[in-house]
Amino acid sequence: MGLRFLTVFILLLLTCGYGATQASGGEILDYTLRVSFDVPASRISGLAKIPVQSGQEIKLNKGTLQLIDIRLDGQRIDFSRQDEFVRIFPPRPGVLEIRYAGTFNFPKPPHGALEQGALNVPSDVVDGRGIFLTGIWYPQPDQMCNYHLTAILPDGYEAISEAETVRKTTNDGQTIFSFTFPHPLDSIHLVATKRYTIVQDHFDGIEIFAYFFHEDAGLAQTYIQNTKRYLRLYENLIGRYPYKRFSIVENFLPTGYSMPTYTLLGKEVVRLPFIVETSLGHEILHQWFGNLVYVNTGKGNWSEGLTTYLADHLYEEQKGLGFKYRKDLLIDYQSYVNDKNEFPLQDFQARTDFASKAIGYGKAAMVFHMLKTLIGERAFYDSLKVFTAEMRFKKASWEDLQRAFEKNSAKDLSWFFNQWTDRRGLLELEVEDVKIKPREGKFEVHFVIIQKKGIYEADLPVVFYSAAGKNRNLFHLTQEKNSLTALLDDIPSRIVVDEDYDIARRLTPGEFPPVIARLIGDEEKIVALPPSGAGVYETVIDTLRKSGAAVRESKDITDADLRYASLIILGAQNPLAERLYGTIKDEGGFTITIKEDPWNFRKTVGIIQAQSK
Repeated sequence: MGLRFLTVFILLLLTCGYGATQASGGEILDYTLRVSFDVPASRISGLAKIPVQSGQEIKLNKGTLQLIDIRLDGQRIDFSRQDEFVRIFPPRPGVLEIRYAGTFNFPKPPHGALEQGALNVPSDVVDGRGIFLTGIWYPQPDQMCNYHLTAILPDGYEAISEAETVRKTTNDGQTIFSFTFPHPLDSIHLVATKRYTIVQDHFDGIEIFAYFFHEDAGLAQTYIQNTKRYLRLYENLIGRYPYKRFSIVENFLPTGYSMPTYTLLGKEVVRLPFIVETSLGHEILHQWFGNLVYVNTGKGNWSEGLTTYLADHLYEEQKGLGFKYRKDLLIDYQSYVNDKNEFPLQDFQARTDFASKAIGYGKAAMVFHMLKTLIGERAFYDSLKVFTAEMRFKKASWEDLQRAFEKNSAKDLSWFFNQWTDRRGLLELEVEDVKIKPREGKFEVHFVIIQKKGIYEADLPVVFYSAAGKNRNLFHLTQEKNSLTALLDDIPSRIVVDEDYDIARRLTPGEFPPVIARLIGDEEKIVALPPSGAGVYETVIDTLRKSGAAVRESKDITDADLRYASLIILGAQNPLAERLYGTIKDEGGFTITIKEDPWNFRKTVGIIQAQSK
């Protein structure tokens, strides 16, 4: 594994869907925004107009913006300021006008710069690379708005924003874009650069655009054709694509965002050939979940889990590998989530680190899988169709999803949602007291399933293997100690609980392999320095030390240390590596080898080899 590939791999792990619009409450405002740019100075100047009523409170988040002037129908009015917020109480009806300016000169981070579990990606940038505005780049109301955006840009720039209609004109060396989106949004975003080649196509009445950097324009058709494939898939499963256009937009920053009518993918990601089979479909699905039906984050973000299940998981399931994907989700959960950082699904708002992703994406995907198994595939998809139709451009919660699934399945699902969204954790199962005895020409198998941490109600698949083949049974768990019986034609040679990983449960030691996720997620890590040449690993050592890992000379690491901590051993010829595993072949280049810890099966060992920084 080359160092550059490793960096890109980490980018993919950490880049997340924007979740698009996360709706707030209150009445819907009409918001007209006109903004111009001084790119060399990284500066924007804007004029916002909002029709208001007498006494109506307008609360604006100004962030770092400079408010130059606030007027009502041309007359200055008073306002109050508290930190980054401004509160205005118009004395009469009229049009509120706000002139503002801001500077966004976020420095380009070092190559591969990371913060623990999150990319160091700014929310707003204006510089020679382009314009990227997703944060507080205009005075932002704390309620949803119908936005009308006009962006005045230098000649040669192309721009994208949430829009079903885009109008472009050129005047006096400037390019003026007008964006119209006829639905309420929580916020609006803008991306622009002079580096785009635009390729246009269409699908079933939908305009499709690819905004790619000139050097990557050859990728446009591949992305467009796969976009058509995903649109066809999800229109069949969920319902009509909600907008008149969709754009794939390349970004100079390492993003993986989905906004209404477009997705924004970083250049490093776009260039990877497998992205059209993975991330692209995920972001397109967000057009329904997150962008058509908004997320009421105060009551839990359900969108990422549902999108993970109907995109990433579905693609693997179509290849017959759904069981492997579900196992990987459970491995990630067990690797990153512990008693200190665990929380219920209803508390998940956005991904901030590996643990929150394992819960909000992974556990939630498992919950939707169990739900589909419980009510049946047809009722599952019919429920989603009704849900999206009834909640169009509204904020939705787990409770809204529950109502939709109950309505279409004719089942009371309160117990299911209560235990999976309100509670922390997963099932933890143990098999005990297996007994087999003949009975009327058959064989009665009796065994006990213990729920070790909390009682869940769940349907547990159990497979009995014998010389005659395999026999699959489904058992309903309702208590801490479940006495179960199966009547079989042959004596079973092996009993496998939840063979296909259909249940959100903790894995047994034998199912939990040594993987890099376990190493990253372990709170107790020791870095074993090489006897010489530590300078090669300077960046690795510094990163691991900042993450909380202890850094020690190999000779100072004791047997007790080996028992309580996962190890990161630097150098194949490190005496500690030889002590644990004997002679290890030096593969050359940059490699990471993950092994079981022979001193503690709950821990892992990572051996890093590098020839240069």
